[in-house]
Amino acid sequence: MAGKSSQLQEELSCPVCTDIFRDPVVLKCSHSFCKACLQKYWEQKGSWECPVCRRKSSMGHLPPNLSLRNACEAFLKERSLSTAGSEVLCSLHGEKLKLFCSEDQALICVICQTSKKHKNHKVHPVQEASEEYKEKLRAVLAPLQKKLKAFNEVKLICNHIKSQAQHTERQIRMEFEQLHQFLKDEEAARIDALREEEEQKSQMMKEKIEKMTVEISSLSEQIRAIEQELGAEGVSFLQSYKDTVKRAQCTLQDPEKVSGALVDVAKHLGNLKYRVREKMGTVQYTPVTLDPNTAHPKLSLSEDLTSVSWRQERQQVPDNLERCAECTEFKAKRGVTEEQPSIDSFLKAGTIQVYSQGHPRQQAVTEAVIQDLITDSSLPLSLVEKRSFRHFMSALDPRYNPVSRGKVTTQLTHLVLEKESIIKNKQAETNYVFVTVDIWSDRTMRGFLDVTAHYMDLGRRNLVKI
Repeated sequence: MAGKSSQLQEELSCPVCTDIFRDPVVLKCSHSFCKACLQKYWEQKGSWECPVCRRKSSMGHLPPNLSLRNACEAFLKERSLSTAGSEVLCSLHGEKLKLFCSEDQALICVICQTSKKHKNHKVHPVQEASEEYKEKLRAVLAPLQKKLKAFNEVKLICNHIKSQAQHTERQIRMEFEQLHQFLKDEEAARIDALREEEEQKSQMMKEKIEKMTVEISSLSEQIRAIEQELGAEGVSFLQSYKDTVKRAQCTLQDPEKVSGALVDVAKHLGNLKYRVREKMGTVQYTPVTLDPNTAHPKLSLSEDLTSVSWRQERQQVPDNLERCAECTEFKAKRGVTEEQPSIDSFLKAGTIQVYSQGHPRQQAVTEAVIQDLITDSSLPLSLVEKRSFRHFMSALDPRYNPVSRGKVTTQLTHLVLEKESIIKNKQAETNYVFVTVDIWSDRTMRGFLDVTAHYMDLGRRNLVKI
């Protein structure tokens, strides 16, 4: 009987507080809970889900479980009657233990209260004493529950790290798969262009070779005949000399050298990396990156961490130290420097869209950086990689996509080639050029050579310096 009673008590116990149901309510998933326990659980979790199966529910309507409430009341009534029938009696006087001695911490009967042992002691009715000590025990239990919650939160962080890493890995793989596919397509297109040029030029040269083969055969026969005449005796040689000279006259024109017959290797390989990178101009740089580890649970960040939206339900995220408590705050990384802007200003401004590589403003600022700062002011190429420079450019124009050192090097190469072409053209038009050479070395004895050329521009009637 005791086993059946224990099993019944377990069936009539709330899964949250593990006590007999008080004012039980039932969810759509058919699980029942104490109404107060369920509301407290939802308040702590921040989401309306079943504590047992995690299925979403509605907080608006919680129907009472009347049959379960009647069963609980009947069970409690039966248990109280059973307990009353089996009350423990005083071992000294055989009376019911109705009092509790606070000083001796012992249950006593009415006769014990007047005895010498408990005389002048503070005694209380059992029900009153049990409520008082239950409150004390609840006070002791609260820190333990708080500590358990702290351990569970840390455990949640550990579990979140793994899911975070898996999600980030998927995102990285997806991004690189797109890049790999782009490079594969670009490689295939450029190899097809090379094969097409090879086929065209091979066909063109094949036709010319077939025509020249006939002419080569004729010339070879003519040369062999003349060589035979050269081996003849003097009289015989002189008798046929006139005819031989006539045969030696070649009426064939020299073979025409074909321009552009070879594969244009420079077109296919010249600045290949730069041209492919230029074609990837759709890749955008975002100067503001939102930090998901600091966002409030009701803020939802996009997959690329560049935009944010509000959601009604709290997300299941760890309560880590970096996470903001206010629902309108989070931290972000701006460019290559860490900042902590407020979401209010960010939402007012909207998501920042940077210029594409082909945008006139992007090209104009990049040309100004290369021409005015790098070339004319002789600043080092490493300038564009410095944090201060990128911060300055971002403050100057947040939509500007900072130029890379590799792109500066490539464009400087183009400028040098253009300058060389200009100098060659000017040299062709100039009769006299005056050259000044400066040679020096630095502290490490590394040598430098500077060449300055002057020429007279007859059109403008002035001296020009290169």
